[in-house]
Amino acid sequence: MATCRHDAKMAALRYALIGTAALLSALAGAEPVIDGPWQIGEGVYRIAAPGQNHVYLADEPYIFEEGVIEATIVVKQRAAAGGWATAGLVLMPTLTSYWNLGLVEGPDGAHYTELVEDYQGVHQAQSYGATQLAPIEGARGAAWEYEVTYRLRLVLTRRSVVGEVYRQGDTQPLARHGYLLSGEPAVREGWAALRCENFDAEIRDVRVTAAPRRAQAPARDYPSARRGCVGIYLGTDMPGAQRPPDLSRFRQRLSEAGFAVAELTTADVLTPGTFVYPGLDFLCADLRRLPAVAVQPLVNWMRDGGILVSLTAPAFSEFYWRSGDRWLDWDAYVREGLTREAVQPQPVVTWNVKETARWREGHEGAREAAVAVAPGAGPNGEDCLKLSVPHFRAGWWTLARTFEAPPIARQDLLTCFWARGDD
Repeated sequence: MATCRHDAKMAALRYALIGTAALLSALAGAEPVIDGPWQIGEGVYRIAAPGQNHVYLADEPYIFEEGVIEATIVVKQRAAAGGWATAGLVLMPTLTSYWNLGLVEGPDGAHYTELVEDYQGVHQAQSYGATQLAPIEGARGAAWEYEVTYRLRLVLTRRSVVGEVYRQGDTQPLARHGYLLSGEPAVREGWAALRCENFDAEIRDVRVTAAPRRAQAPARDYPSARRGCVGIYLGTDMPGAQRPPDLSRFRQRLSEAGFAVAELTTADVLTPGTFVYPGLDFLCADLRRLPAVAVQPLVNWMRDGGILVSLTAPAFSEFYWRSGDRWLDWDAYVREGLTREAVQPQPVVTWNVKETARWREGHEGAREAAVAVAPGAGPNGEDCLKLSVPHFRAGWWTLARTFEAPPIARQDLLTCFWARGDD
């Protein structure tokens, strides 16, 4: 990813320079993202540290609807006393949504296996409310032991998610957990990751396989060359875009380096089949402003192997939605929708001292947060809730309220949540 300090007067001059440098220095493949003091060598991942520690396997294929994550794990002992500890496999599209197959030790010292889902920040989402899933037939857990080697296997299909734990050398699983995936919201894709929390453990023989993504639309034809095809998108018809620079020298340098070049318009970006890897290998783009509906196809393309190079900074700072022949930012898009539907926005919660008294904190391993009303801090001058949550490496903190009746009426069309952080 190329970055620079944005200067409107210099941006056009930097297009070719930054883009070419980024492409010519691009690595052949991604690398794992390490979170925690892991010792990694020759395919072995060792960790003996408190807190949550992960290895995000960005060098392995992204799993979409069908795939398998496997690894051999031996837990040697505790790395931190008290609380929960776990080691295992994770499938995660985001930090707040994932499946976790793990060897767990509870605060009481009990050892058991589990397969749990966090969905958009809701823990154990597979067992409660609108995200509750039906367990597979014959599901069973098991106890496990220190210094014993286990093979963990997490399998995702379009119909189910299944986690199995084998004692090394066995052909039948010691434990088997799983849930049926039908129409309920659930994690159905993600990167593979390794997790170890409060254990001294060793993980090896990691394997990740993913089924090819099903084509959603016919792929666009791109020119071919020895080093692949580079798409160039400048978004010159987006609001606030400046006059495009002369790209002739840029195209020439890419051609000399062995790349084919395809210039893309906003209409191309919005056309299904444009972002298909490996037809399009690289995309050099002015990413300051983008059509919002282009984000997911672009993300899917990168997950398949495409390399994105930002020609400007800051990237992804403005998103736009189409309304007729105009592009609108989110606030304008919502205002137009409310006007079209002839409705007035109504607050779900009006923040004041009486309201904050109805909310209750919950936490584990974290200090309590400061909760107060911030007068006039909202986007339209509304009073807001101000939270000062202390940093913590392990544990959790929540603020929750029970409503006596549904706060959102059935006929309400859109519910918005507005939040911002400090500097």
